[in-house]
Amino acid sequence: MGMTGTQKVTKFFIDKKVPKTERARCPVMLSQGKIVWVVGHRIDESVKVTPFTRNVLKMELFLA
Repeated sequence: MGMTGTQKVTKFFIDKKVPKTERARCPVMLSQGKIVWVVGHRIDESVKVTPFTRNVLKMELFLA
């Protein structure tokens, strides 16, 4: 949140100093082919919850 423009996921992980072992296990959510959430790290401004939000999709990740 707060970022403008685009950035490759690899560069994002490097800039955030995410270890390579964690990068491969980090889920990435897409909406219409666009990354909207790097789970545990950043959500896109276009899908954040605001006072004007009318619908919310709740998701849970279960690791087996």
